[in-house]
Amino acid sequence: MARAWPWLLVVLGLAPALLVHAAAPPSLPIHATSQQVPIAVFDNPNTVAPASATTLAGRMVADNVFQTLFRLGPHGTVRPDLGESALVSGTTVTVVLSDARLTNGQPVTSAMVAAALSRLATPAGSTATTRRLLADVVGVGRAESGHAPRVSGIQTAGAHRLVFHLKAPSSTFVASLSNPVLGIVPTMDMAQGGPYWQTSNLVGSSGYQLQQFEPNALMDFARARGPVVTITRYPTFAEAWHAFRDGAAAALPVSLAQLGALPAAARPDLQYLRTGGALTLMVNQSVSGPWRGSGAAAALARVGLARWVHRALGPRVAPSSQHLASLAPPAAAGSSGGAPIPLAIDGASPAAVALGRALAALAPHRFAVQDLGAAALRRAWSAGTVAAVLAPVFPNDPWAAPAHGAVAAVPLAPTGAFWLVAPGLHGVQAFSDGALNWATAP
Repeated sequence: MARAWPWLLVVLGLAPALLVHAAAPPSLPIHATSQQVPIAVFDNPNTVAPASATTLAGRMVADNVFQTLFRLGPHGTVRPDLGESALVSGTTVTVVLSDARLTNGQPVTSAMVAAALSRLATPAGSTATTRRLLADVVGVGRAESGHAPRVSGIQTAGAHRLVFHLKAPSSTFVASLSNPVLGIVPTMDMAQGGPYWQTSNLVGSSGYQLQQFEPNALMDFARARGPVVTITRYPTFAEAWHAFRDGAAAALPVSLAQLGALPAAARPDLQYLRTGGALTLMVNQSVSGPWRGSGAAAALARVGLARWVHRALGPRVAPSSQHLASLAPPAAAGSSGGAPIPLAIDGASPAAVALGRALAALAPHRFAVQDLGAAALRRAWSAGTVAAVLAPVFPNDPWAAPAHGAVAAVPLAPTGAFWLVAPGLHGVQAFSDGALNWATAP
C-alpha cells in the first residue's frame, strides 16, 4: 500500500553574498530593512563540502549553498527542498524533484542528483555519517568497497524523478534525506575544479555563486537580488559580543559554555533555535547486570525533569511534557543494588554533555557517566554494557527503536542552538546541525 506525502514547494528568498574576513564593523548599525546581515563566528570553514564540513562557518556555507532533497522544520517535520514530493511503496521510494536550477542556469535533473548521492557512497566521498544515512540503499556496500562505480539502488525515472531501492521497508529513509551532510553537490563542481574545486567551482542550487576565495581570509558569494550576508571571524566571544551590541553583527552563536558569561544586556536577544530533533533519554529494560529492569528507570524517575533540563540548559529550553516516571517498566524488575548506574552520553553533543553533568550533580554517586562518540555509543548500547543512553535523536535516527531491545525513551527537551539575534531579524531558524538558515533572515 503506497503512501504519498505531497508538499507545497518552498520558495527560498535567500540572501546573496557571504564574506569570511578579519573583523571590520560596518559604518552603520544593522536595521530590519538593511541590505546587510552580518553574522559573527569564531572559526573559518575547514571545508564547504556538506559531507565533511565540521566548523560552524563551513556548515553554514554548505547548508545554505547546497540544498538537500528534503529538510527538517523546527519541530521535526519533513519539508520539501529540492524534492517536491515522496512516494513510499514497500522497499521503493520515489522522489519527484522541483523545477530548480543551478546558479549557472543548468537545470537540476534526477541524473545530477543520483550522481551526487552515489559519490557520497564511494571511497572518495563517503564519511561515517553518509554511510549510515545511505546504508539502507541497495548497492551501497559495493560502491563503498570500490567494486561498483555507482550505487545500483539509486536510479532515475525521467528528468525529474528519482527512485531509491531499499534493502527493507523503512519509515525513516525520507527523513534521512533531509540531513545536511547529504547536500547535493553537482559532480561537475569537483570534475572541473579538481582537488581545488572549492576555490574555483562552487555551483549549487540555492542561488549563491562563489565569486572570490582566499583561504582563511575571504569567501565571497553573490546572488542577483537580496541583502548581503557576511560571516566575520572574531578572536574572542567578548569582541563578538561588543560587535553585536554595537550593531556590527546581527547574529552571533552562543555555546553552552558561554551562556554563563553572557552579559545581562544580551539576554533579551538570546534565542534557542530548534533544530527538529529531541534530546532523548533511552533506558534498555532488558539489559543484564545489577542495574537491569527498573534500577535505572527508578533512579532517573526520582530526578525532576524540569530541574534537570534547567540546570543543564537554562530556563529558555522548555523540558518535555512527558514525565520521567514513564520510564519505569512493569513490576518484576531488578534493582541496581546500590551500584552506580552506567549512563552513556553522546560526547559530540554539547547539550547531551551538559545534561550528563547536571544529572551527576543532581544525583551524586548514582550514575557513572560515560562520554562516548557516536559509534562507540551504539556499540555499547547494542552490547548491553550501558543501562541508559542520552543523545540527540532525529527522525532519521531509528537506532533507539524497540527492535534494539526493550527500550523506554523519553524526550527531555528539543534539540537546538543558542543564537543572539538582533531585534530586526524575525522568525530566524536553524538547520538541523545548528547553522543559521539565511533564508529566514530578511
